Order: sequence, then structure tokens, then C-alpha cells
Amino acid sequence: MSSFEPWSFRSGSGFSDRSRLDGYKVLAPDGEVGKVEDASYPPGEAALVVDTGLGPFGQRVLLPAGVVEYINHHTKEITVDVSEADIQAAPPYEADSYQDPGYRDRVAVHYARVRTARNR
Repeated sequence: MSSFEPWSFRSGSGFSDRSRLDGYKVLAPDGEVGKVEDASYPPGEAALVVDTGLGPFGQRVLLPAGVVEYINHHTKEITVDVSEADIQAAPPYEADSYQDPGYRDRVAVHYARVRTARNR
């Protein structure tokens, strides 16, 4: 098993430096999560801001690129390897500080724990 690199797209995921993922649907193994509202692509810092559409104003979550399993550019869908419940349990999205190292560390730790628990 390879180590989890939260802020990098996996080799073979379908991501390229020309990819633009805004508007793509995000699909978890147990259903649709939402749509990509924004994305950052720098190597080692890549992430997706996903609008889950929950509640009257929607909810946003930050997904590190490392949870992306596959990007289908034809259907504009992104498959992730974490469940909707895992995504909803992540640290709340902080629009003003989503680039803050402390916040990103909390997000990375959450998804690393999810992946470790799943692989037991």
C-alpha cells in the first residue's frame, strides 16, 4: 500500500496540469457528494472545494486531492475513495483560512485516519 499524500493527485487519477475541475460532480462510494465550486492545483497543495448542497445555503467541504480516485473528463465526474459520512465528519470548511497550514493539517489528519481505519 502506498503512503497517503493528501495534497497531491494520484498517478493514474486522470488529472493533468491542464485539468480544470470546476463544476464536476463528486461521487463517493455511497452516493453523490456535490459539485466542485473551486479547485487549487499547485503540486503538494492541490484541493477541491465542494458545494454539498445541504441546507438552505449549501455546505462547502475541502477535499484534499489525495482522496480523488479517478477523474472522468467525458462525464465531468470525480470519484473519491471516502464516504459521504467521512466527508461530512471532516473539519468544517473555513473559507477565510483554507490555505492556513493548521487547518490543512487538521483536514489531512482526518482523511489519513479515515483511510487507515478503512484499511484495517
